[in-house]
Amino acid sequence: MGLGVNHAASIVPPSPPRQRFMFANVWPGWGAAAGGGYNVRMNLLSHALLSPAEPGQLVGNLIADWVKGRARHALPADFRTGMELHRRIDAFTDTHAIVERCSALLAPRWGRYAPVLVDIFFDHCLSVQWAQHSATRRQTFIAGVYETLRVHRALLPERAHYAVGALLADDWFNKYATLDGIGLVLTRLAARLRHGIELAPAVDDFRVHQHAFDEGFAAFFPLVRAHVQAGATPAPQ
Repeated sequence: MGLGVNHAASIVPPSPPRQRFMFANVWPGWGAAAGGGYNVRMNLLSHALLSPAEPGQLVGNLIADWVKGRARHALPADFRTGMELHRRIDAFTDTHAIVERCSALLAPRWGRYAPVLVDIFFDHCLSVQWAQHSATRRQTFIAGVYETLRVHRALLPERAHYAVGALLADDWFNKYATLDGIGLVLTRLAARLRHGIELAPAVDDFRVHQHAFDEGFAAFFPLVRAHVQAGATPAPQ
């Protein structure tokens, strides 16, 4: 049963829209082996489409939130270049007024979870608006990304290895295409948290604000793409 608006607001502490929630156990295998929470972005389909075609950079962009410290330096240079691209995309996204406005729409009910929900809903908007942003068929693109992750998964540190395995097993990228799929993603995400909150009812809030999200994403994605294209990501040292 979904949480009512007043009930959800009462158990989710509010926070400023820019504050991103720190996940501890979003995917299986994180627990003690993962060694704690990380600032995890959930808009991975957008990250994938913003990546160059070079496989290592694509993988690095997608796994950046799960590889920290010395583990990064053990990876190939192209992976680290992709991680730097991930950082640049996140820095642009987290401070952009369009993203903040969308987060503010969800914040009264969802508090610190709002930025994560915006990430997921923006990937839904990307899925729906795909033809406006890519000449490649969406399912074809996703299949190619999945194959690249499978080929390189053995090279990944433990946290990233677990996360990529779960992403592939749950087929998150294709589930973003429908609101039913988004509900499943949010249900699985909530089940792997230890906070006793249901996230799937956030789909109802998205429906209320869908026009604002659709327009916001349509305006935002060309801006972040232009930001990525304006400066080549420097090679890691």
